[in-house]
Amino acid sequence: MPKIIEFLMLDPKDPTIIVGETTSKDIRNELNISGNQFQYWLSKNETYKGCIIVEKNINDISDDEKQFDQLICINSRGWKYYATPECKIYVLHKGSKRKYLSLYKKTNRDNLYFVKINGKEESAIRIFAKAFLGLKPNQVCYLQGKLSLENIKIYSKQHLARKTGKMAKSIPVGLFINKKKVNEWTSAMDAAKDLYISNQTVCDYCNQKTKKPLYDLRWLA
Repeated sequence: MPKIIEFLMLDPKDPTIIVGETTSKDIRNELNISGNQFQYWLSKNETYKGCIIVEKNINDISDDEKQFDQLICINSRGWKYYATPECKIYVLHKGSKRKYLSLYKKTNRDNLYFVKINGKEESAIRIFAKAFLGLKPNQVCYLQGKLSLENIKIYSKQHLARKTGKMAKSIPVGLFINKKKVNEWTSAMDAAKDLYISNQTVCDYCNQKTKKPLYDLRWLA
């Protein structure tokens, strides 16, 4: 007997909305086809009853905790890009198996990950935050620790500004050259005075918000 596969049925206008669920058995019965014919049909079709169908990815966790792969986008060639709850990204196109994309960092940006989606560089952290954590346009996200959904923190821009202000007064700052610490200060304010830059600039450097900083500054706490 063919293995029964469960599918989510997604709204084609907004793939983040789950319209319903179905199974390979239901589809075979509806179309009156065999298991082998179903596999061929699945390789040639992306929709069923007007909905995008996506195979469920179910882990051994409770129903309340289950999270499914989220469709990020579909390009002009019909390739589908997905994010997973394990913080991975893969692409699917007709007749192919899923291909996982490489997540990469940039120099001095240890808590930021990037990925190429349809040839364009995107923030992987922001993709995961939007797909699974409900990130809104007026919010920002930061990775605090190893790459996982639990370590992605979301702040309003106002809250982040207040948080950054407190950090400028209370958290030590280190100056690094060739990845070695060569100097440190008790606060961003002290570092700003010695380096002749503003407190905000020090915070931006430490938070890795500047693409080409003059100094490699890092929070030491």
